[in-house]
Amino acid sequence: MVENSPSPLPERAIYGFVLFLSSQFGFNNYAKNQQQKKYQEEAIPALRDISISEVNQMFFLAAKELYTKN
Repeated sequence: MVENSPSPLPERAIYGFVLFLSSQFGFNNYAKNQQQKKYQEEAIPALRDISISEVNQMFFLAAKELYTKN
């Protein structure tokens, strides 16, 4: 009689662990390559960290200045 167990079969556990390790390694290399890209004219810009204060200045303070000029 076979007992039900919540643990995966050994083959599936090894496959999942290897998949996990490869995805972590691949993402870390991808992130490093994104940081080392040089500026290219007419290229799609990479994402960069923008502080909340910069976002507020771009959207809210610029709109406030427009309303005060009128």
